[in-house]
This record gives sequence, C-alpha cells and structure tokens, in this order.
Amino acid sequence: MSPITIFRPGWHYAAKRAAFLAVFAFALAGSASGADPIGASMQYPVIDVQPDGFLVKRHRGLTLAGAKNEHLLLHCRFPAADPATFKICLAEKRPKPASPKITCTFSQVYWAPPACRGKFPADALLPLDQGLLAVGDAVDILVTLYIPPDFPAGSFPFELNASDQIHSYRQPVKVQVYNFSLPDDLPIAIFGGFWDYPPDFYAKYGVNSFENYLEVIKSFYRSMRQYKINTLGGFYSFPFEEIKPGQKIEEFTAYHSLLQYALAHLNYRFFMIPKMRGWRTINQPGDSFIKRAQVFYPLYQDYLKRYGWQHRALNYLIDEPSPDLYPAARQAFAAAKQLAPDIRTLCAGWNPDPAFVEVIDIWATPASYYKEPQAQSARSRGQEQWLYANRLHAIDHPAVHQRLIGWILYRHKFNGYLLWGVNYWPHDPWTAEPGDADFWRRGTFYYPHPLNGLPVPTLRLASFRRGLQDYQYFRLLKEAQEKGLVPLKRAEQIEQKLEAITNNFQSSSFQVPMQELENLRLQVGQLLHRAAGKSPSPKTKAAPDSAKLPEAEGFLRGIWRSLVNPE
Repeated sequence: MSPITIFRPGWHYAAKRAAFLAVFAFALAGSASGADPIGASMQYPVIDVQPDGFLVKRHRGLTLAGAKNEHLLLHCRFPAADPATFKICLAEKRPKPASPKITCTFSQVYWAPPACRGKFPADALLPLDQGLLAVGDAVDILVTLYIPPDFPAGSFPFELNASDQIHSYRQPVKVQVYNFSLPDDLPIAIFGGFWDYPPDFYAKYGVNSFENYLEVIKSFYRSMRQYKINTLGGFYSFPFEEIKPGQKIEEFTAYHSLLQYALAHLNYRFFMIPKMRGWRTINQPGDSFIKRAQVFYPLYQDYLKRYGWQHRALNYLIDEPSPDLYPAARQAFAAAKQLAPDIRTLCAGWNPDPAFVEVIDIWATPASYYKEPQAQSARSRGQEQWLYANRLHAIDHPAVHQRLIGWILYRHKFNGYLLWGVNYWPHDPWTAEPGDADFWRRGTFYYPHPLNGLPVPTLRLASFRRGLQDYQYFRLLKEAQEKGLVPLKRAEQIEQKLEAITNNFQSSSFQVPMQELENLRLQVGQLLHRAAGKSPSPKTKAAPDSAKLPEAEGFLRGIWRSLVNPE
C-alpha cells in the first residue's frame, strides 16, 4: 500500500482566537473538490466556506430541519485550509442545563484511492479524530448531526465554527426540530452482506492480533446498525469441516460470541446462517451435500432454539441460480426446509421458477428484472418479495440514486432490500481504482481505515440511509392520513409526486434533481409536525376494537395511546 500522509489534528498555539467553521443545510452533501463527472443537481450541495476577514460579507443564516431520532448531514469545503491544524465544532448558542444534546460527528471526505481525484467524486468519510489526509487545494468535511429522540421540538440557534493556524470561520445555523420522532427501526429488512476476510487480510491495516481482529468486526457491525441495516449477511467464517454429529455450535467460541453481540447487544432483527457449499452437484452420484446437511442443519436449529433466535435466522443458501440449475436449487432448498423448518430460506435472482415458492420463503429480484404481476402472484402464495438495484450503488452514479432506493421500497411495498456487499474489497481500495474488478464499488459501502482497519463509511452509504429515513417519513404520513391527522388532498398530492418519481424503476435512469426529493421530504415533515398536535378527524370511523393499540411506531403511537388512555 502506498504511503498516505496523515496529520493529527491539533491547535496551533498562536491561534488563540480560534473561531470555527461554517454551514448547515437540510441533508447530506455530495461530491468533493476536484472535477465531478456527475451532474451537480443530482448530488447533495457542497458549501464553500470562506474564512472570516475584513472583506467578508455578513454571514447569512442557514436552517436545518429534521425529526427526532434522525441523522442529517452537510458537506462543506474549506479552500486552502491546513489539515495539520484544522479544528471544527458545532455549539448550541443557548443550551439549557441538563437538557438532551444534539450530537455531531465530522469526517473528511476523501478519494479511495487518491488517484481517483478528478475521475470520481470523493467518497470515503474518514473520521477527523483519527487525523486528516493531506490534500491539494481544499479540505472537505462532512458534518453528521443526530437529533436524539428526547430532544424538544422547536427552533434552536447553533454556530458551526472552524479554524486552522491562519484562518477562522463562523456560520450561524438554525436547527428546526419537528414535533415527531422517526422509529428506531424499519418495518422491512435491510440486508447488509458483510464479507468475512481473514485476520491476515487486516494485518496490512495495522490489525496485529486476533482480539483486535474481532473488535474490528464488531465495529463494522455497530456501524451498519447506525446506517439502518438490520439484517446481518455474510457474518463470520464458520468451520464446516470441523463440525461433528452431537457437537454444539457454542464450541466455536469466536463465531458464537460475535453472533451474540450482533443479536443481543446490537439488536439485529435477522441474520444469515452459515452458507453450505456444494449444492450444485446435489443430484450427482457420490455427492455429499445431503449428508453434510443432515449433520449441520439440525445442530444449528437446536442452537438457535436454545437462545430463541430461530425466527431471526435466514438461510441464504443460493444466489442467482441459472435456469439449468433450478432442479438442483429446488432440491437443496427442500432439504434445508425439511432439516431445519424454523429457518426461513432466502434466494436472489432473475425471474424465478414458480415452484420455488414452495421451498423459498423470500425472493430478492434485481430491479431490471422485476415484474409486478409475477411478484404479486408469489406474494399471494406467501413469499416475501425483496429488491436489489445494484446499478444505483455504483460510485459513478449520483447520490440521488442511492437515496431513491428507500423511495422505491416504500412505493412498491417491498419486504426488504439486499445489499450483496458492504465491504467487498477484491483489491486494496486505497491503491486500486474502481472498475470491473470491484463492480464499480457496487458492493463497497465501506473502506478499511488505512491506519487501523476500522470501518470508513461512504457518501453513498450516507445517502442510502437518507433514503431509508425518507421511507419512514412516507410511512408516518400514511399512518397520519389514515387517522385523519393530515389533509387528504395534500397527502394525495405527495403520493402522486412520489409515484411519478419512482415510476418505471426497472429501467429509469432517475434524472431527478436532489432538491426535488428534499423539497418533498420537507413538505412531509411539516405535515407530520402539525399532525403531532392534532386529534383524529371526527370523520374517521372507529373500528370495533378501537381501544387496542395499533402496530405503528413513532409519534402516532404515542398520540393514539394518549387518546385511548387519557390521564
């Protein structure tokens, strides 16, 4: 790996008047300095922050709006900033004692590898507390703001400040907090395929012990949850060759401890069990797949039952089987269902054989092959329908494409989304440029930090989370509409715009400006904000069991509880 200069952040002793940096906006921010081949209107806006000085115009106030339990991001650029002495912070101007705080993290937006500058947008989000990378003409910073669930609604003045040894920057920001909260989790599965590279792979990134290796894996699991991934795919290598009849899965201590951490501590809703190999030759003489399955699956199902995890497990046994392998795929899934009936089965691929519904519980279809009548038929027979749209993941696609995934999932009522990879690194991403070898980063939403191997998220992942939060906005709006808490005409207008934007997603290139999505989110936010203080419309018909709490989460559940059980 070629050397990269990293500066540790620190104050210059002569810079006592350290004022700080600028700028907030509504969502994320898109590309970094240097040439950007992607249309600017389809990216998040980048704010150029100019230093304070005699000739600087009066600072214009910026407004940021969001719900409780929501992440908002802003991309700002600091021309000629010194990475060796750069500092940044966000401060509330009139904080109340003992009140909850809006938290803020800062990342440097950088190219992986640096040679990509001018060819692709800067994508890696390197944490500032681990040092800044030297760059030519500017420092790009992504500010991630998190509004906690217990933060009060209202308008709050903040100031974003930054400085280096020469410059100082100041930008007033008004944060508008809506009177509702986003649910902690999504009602659908978001599958993140984690590639289980061995310990020696991480050695070049400074991971020098097995204990450190396990901690690095845990840090990826934590980060994935923060980005709303609730289904852990891939997981950790399982030694199939060592398992014997009557053996307990707990004896594989590293595997068991990581799974416990993911399910009990991080509360992943679902996870992928170890994937058995060799199913393709299941019909051939002398094949051992069934014999090995007869040992593994009953042992694993018993393991799950001991911890109550059996209904959180997914058997993603086969991926994209070709039609000539359909008979073998059906037989392999049928064997898995017979040997471990409590574990749901998952497969991904093109237009499937209708007989798959009998043995495959979940089918994920690529966007370009999705056919609504076929999916509806499978749904009517009890099969969940998931989506994957790999082309929208690529680094040469604009941020609006990753954001739109959440919109498509809501609009077309998918039960889940499949990210086949979040850390796919066929070559060192800090030295190898995106290309056919890594599918243009379609399975690479994280990079390993060059100093310690810890997860470095990407702008594409942040945009993906923005779209999943938009999904929650639309879902809350639908619930509010059903309760008579928002004007029906306004809700229908928003639904029409949503349908127009996501129509024909199988082939659409989505030439939609980012601001159009943001404007619609803000409209929904204002409607939900007003709805949070209302009672259901008198025209709403009460169901016979109206005293029962609904399944919905978030602020509507709280309103309904107060109406049913007034104090």
